[in-house]
Amino acid sequence: MNPTPLYTQLADILREMIMSGELQPRSLLPSESYLQQEQGVSRGTVRMAVGVLREEGLVVTIAGRGTFVQDIPKVKRVRRIPPGGNGSGSSFAEGSSRGARTRKKPSSCGSAAPNTSLR
Repeated sequence: MNPTPLYTQLADILREMIMSGELQPRSLLPSESYLQQEQGVSRGTVRMAVGVLREEGLVVTIAGRGTFVQDIPKVKRVRRIPPGGNGSGSSFAEGSSRGARTRKKPSSCGSAAPNTSLR
């Protein structure tokens, strides 16, 4: 028996369906009752799995309409700057104002390989 909680397993399955394109952006997520029957889990498990995806920004729920797949933002590659400089001879201080602060955006983790069935 897999020690991973069922809602996490279901979230992994749905996440992989979204990332692979099986569930297209702006498409309706399968209903709670369908997911309950298909995966043999409780309504609470389905709700928790969808909640995880909502927190990750992969789906959005609209009252009275359903839960929809969000557009997946494209990841752009960035060049890493080696320690001691960026290789162009310029410094980070160029063009910056005194006392300016920068904020780091949180990075999202990649998803684990999905389980094809729960438990």
